[in-house]
Formats: sequence, C-alpha cells, structure tokens
Amino acid sequence: MRITIQYQKQSKFGLMPNLLGLLSPIKIYLTEKESLPPLAFPYLHGDHEVAEIKRGQICEFVVPEKFKYLYGCQGSQKAKYLLISDLSDGDHIEMVDYYDRNSFGLRPAVWRIHDGLTILKVKLIITRIN
Repeated sequence: MRITIQYQKQSKFGLMPNLLGLLSPIKIYLTEKESLPPLAFPYLHGDHEVAEIKRGQICEFVVPEKFKYLYGCQGSQKAKYLLISDLSDGDHIEMVDYYDRNSFGLRPAVWRIHDGLTILKVKLIITRIN
C-alpha cells in the first residue's frame, strides 16, 4: 500500500505548539504494537522508520503488510497511533499541529510536564483522494 504524508506549513488551529518541528524533523514509524511506554524510543522496540519529515514537506512511502499502526515521533514525544487498516492505497495523511488546552488546565504540574514530554502535539488526519 502506498501512502503520502504531508506536514502542514501552519497550524489550522492558530497556535503552533510544536515549535520544535521548525528545527528538527518528525520521524514516521510503523509498528505491530498498539503503544509504547512513555519516554520510550521506538528504535529500541523494533519499530520501523519509513520517513523523516519537516514542516512544509511531503513524503511518500510503502507500508508492508505486517504492520498495524503508524505514528509520528520526535525524540521521545509520540503522536497518537493511526490504524493502518483504516487506510487504503493512495490515501493522503496530513500532519497538523494542534493546541491541547487540557494540558494547561487545573491539572497538577507534574502531569502537565509529563504530557509536554511524551505527547507530540501533532494530529494525523486521513484525507481521501477519491
């Protein structure tokens, strides 16, 4: 299955919380597992890197049959997993920065720091080309 992924130049939601995305690329990984432990590095768990993308770039890659999930990773921060079975050949995925106001609410500071270190503020959105 061939997939195209594009990292938007600007956030559709106004604020760009992933300022690190301007400097370092986001790596796209394929995995057979449903999730990784917090602060875990994908290459240590056998996940397969298929692309490296910076803001404003487009990448195309082929997804082998054995993988079940796709996600973005920047350092130890990971985006939410995308189920590969939801995709079809030729689909386009947009990566969009987002602002999560729950991280800044009345939550304990330790949880906010943990979320800031482990959750990549990028959404993977499937766009059908049909």
